[in-house]
Amino acid sequence: MDGFDSLFDTAMRDADAHIMDRMSSPFILHLRGGGEMAIHAIYDTELAFASGKPDSQAPRPVNASCEHGVLTVLKQRLDREIIAGANVQTPQGEKVVGAVFYQDRTTTVIILTVPGGAKLPEGAGVRFTRP
Repeated sequence: MDGFDSLFDTAMRDADAHIMDRMSSPFILHLRGGGEMAIHAIYDTELAFASGKPDSQAPRPVNASCEHGVLTVLKQRLDREIIAGANVQTPQGEKVVGAVFYQDRTTTVIILTVPGGAKLPEGAGVRFTRP
């Protein structure tokens, strides 16, 4: 079984390399400490499908959206302590690194937010009411 695991790991690394070569773009993270970090990432603003937890009270799938975008870096695990709060220029303007998640041991998912910690609108607007 070790041989199969090794072949599978190699195939996944090769697939990640091809995906990054064809789908990623260069981005510069302007770190809070004053330095810069150059990365290649896949920028996404699409509505995504997220499955619910089967052992929770609401196991049904939900639609989740990252309104200000997501950067996905394959084959590299970026340290969240270093990149948290960094500014980055995206196709939709300047964004700030909010949350950083590790989907697996070699993938970094960077959730972007707006600069300056802009707050949600006051009151119970249409977005915030239940039907």
